[in-house]
Amino acid sequence: MSPRFILLWNDENNSDRNARRLADGVDEAARRIRAFLDGRMAYDEEKADEEFYADTLTPALEGLAEEVASEDLAAFPAGMGTGESRELRCENGAFEIVRDR
Repeated sequence: MSPRFILLWNDENNSDRNARRLADGVDEAARRIRAFLDGRMAYDEEKADEEFYADTLTPALEGLAEEVASEDLAAFPAGMGTGESRELRCENGAFEIVRDR
């Protein structure tokens, strides 16, 4: 049985834009991650007190790769255990991936 992932987008400004998608298998999860995060910006909370807001933003795909210990973005979901989740704070919302099975 291939792993299943739940991908969630929680919009801070408009709950009507919240989204939930299922992905069966690592390849589909990687494609859907790219679709969710393409064009979005991640917020680096560690830099928040030191820099201007705009300087704390990085492309969300880059931020996710850094968040998962510089692992290959296409392969990282395979290393997640059942029930494990990862979250990335983004501008205007948060992206979360959960391994369902």
